[in-house]
Amino acid sequence: MTVRKAERLLNLIAFLLETDRLITPQQIQDTVPGYADQSWEAFKRMFERDKEALREVGIPLEVAPMAGLGEPEEGYRIPKDRYYLPELDLAAEELASLWLAAGLVRLQDPTAARTALLKLAGELPPEVERARLSWLSADLGLAVPGLPRAFEAVAERRTITFDYRGRSGVQTRTLDPYGLVHRKGTWYLVGHDHDRGENRSFRLDRVSGDIQFRGKGGPGADFVAPEGFRPQEALEVPPFVGRDVGRDVGREEGLQAVDALVRFDASTAWWIERTHPWLRLDWEGDGTASAQVPVSDNAGFISWLLSLGEGVELLKPAALRGEVLARLEEICD
Repeated sequence: MTVRKAERLLNLIAFLLETDRLITPQQIQDTVPGYADQSWEAFKRMFERDKEALREVGIPLEVAPMAGLGEPEEGYRIPKDRYYLPELDLAAEELASLWLAAGLVRLQDPTAARTALLKLAGELPPEVERARLSWLSADLGLAVPGLPRAFEAVAERRTITFDYRGRSGVQTRTLDPYGLVHRKGTWYLVGHDHDRGENRSFRLDRVSGDIQFRGKGGPGADFVAPEGFRPQEALEVPPFVGRDVGRDVGREEGLQAVDALVRFDASTAWWIERTHPWLRLDWEGDGTASAQVPVSDNAGFISWLLSLGEGVELLKPAALRGEVLARLEEICD
């Protein structure tokens, strides 16, 4: 069974922390799970990638030449005095704030927050223990089986395949995962769906079985996410917003979406910014804002526009503005 990269890195960190002397690459391959089943050349390539991964997260990997009878070689270790946090002298108010923050997250292990705080500051004073608010917490959905693998795929930009339970049954999907989004206790994978040829989102709790990497995980990424892509926006986009030309939901093949320019007054723009993350707002000095919306479903767009109230105005195109006015006259009549 292949040891996953995250587990292998943890084993490597633990091994290099528990030694007071430099460790040779051969000793690392012989001792750390995940390396022993590799050839020497494959191990060296894997070890180089793992060293870079440790440095990227700030772990102080010490490298120094080792003297010996043969040719000199490099040895490795992680100095404990540079790895572990210094002793913290937190006031009771600071501890109470940390406890309150930790209590806002509903973890799979309810004792995890208390254990972490005990490691930071030792035995908690009574006023900190009383700061627990078990009734005020957020469910982050951390118990979803595929979450660690999905996070690894997004971080390393690996194309994945998985079985997904949709409306038409279980289907195997292939995805370039651009990001993970959490919404109301549910995790969504957002990326380019190879089977549909467009960006899609998938609920992780509907993934059946394991998430598999399509390739063998070479030194480079499998894909590059589009510049400026925001997974949160992709998840939030309502159905009346147009997608790629020729693939717009609810529209004929090859029919383009219509670009609508919407203006929000100062009393509405701040609320739109908070509640509509899929909109890119262009702000003015007086607090007003405007946004371009590619509309693929006129009726749905008009219903959304009218639901926002008086602080919103459609500036163009003229034809769509005429449809909005006709709908308002119909309502008034």
